[in-house]
Amino acid sequence: MIQKDYLKCPVCSSCFLSGNNDKSIVCTRGHNFDLARAGYVNFCGGATGRLYENKELFRARRNIYDAGFFRGVEEQAGIFLRTLFPEGGAVVVEAGCGEGSFLSSLQMENPGNTYIGLDISKSAVKMAAQKDAQISWLVADVCKMPLKDGCADCMIDMLTPANYGEFNRILKPGAYIIKIIPGDDYLIELRQKLGLKLYENKEVDRFFFEHFELIEQRRVKYNFVCAPSLQEDIYTMTPMSGGRGNGEPGERVDSVTMDLRLLVGRKE
Repeated sequence: MIQKDYLKCPVCSSCFLSGNNDKSIVCTRGHNFDLARAGYVNFCGGATGRLYENKELFRARRNIYDAGFFRGVEEQAGIFLRTLFPEGGAVVVEAGCGEGSFLSSLQMENPGNTYIGLDISKSAVKMAAQKDAQISWLVADVCKMPLKDGCADCMIDMLTPANYGEFNRILKPGAYIIKIIPGDDYLIELRQKLGLKLYENKEVDRFFFEHFELIEQRRVKYNFVCAPSLQEDIYTMTPMSGGRGNGEPGERVDSVTMDLRLLVGRKE
């Protein structure tokens, strides 16, 4: 379900009119973007490239979501949304939505809002649209989002590099952001197997505090047991392995640590 009222043309910044028999959307200056059969709009054309089209990563991430690895984070983010918007009616945008599981879970728990998810990966957005037709799914660059100025009440940014200039542009005055970042022990078992350093978030925190007033934060931490069927997926779903680990016998883990921090900020 594409919500054209909140969109602007990425070419000329004009508004969108009705499309061609629900097969496309057209801006007031005639720029045309096709509606995919799966129900999303691709604002990037064919320019995303192979770097963002790792279908195996998104397939594995969907499996890990479905197995409940992120459930505690979904629940806490849902609580924040209900607290911020008890009457619903909010426009909630997720930048870097991936294959859509996180935003879809929020929509199911808080159906009174309007949800828009965007990601630069066509493969991921196609999976998202096939999962949940109630959300507006867009293939778009988070550095140049095809959304109107001041159209959103809340931005979701989960494990994705932030573009605060764009976030502030589309957020209304006094609107909110829920940013989700790794805690010190996030997937520490994998990091130890791969010889990687621990997460360091001082600069991430500083950058966030420069742009938003912090009004709430929570840490979600627990142990997640990896079933045998998830041994490979737990590696594949994260870019941290860099091709060095695919759940081979010497690298497999019986459980991993979920450790994420949720920061709620307000645009001043």
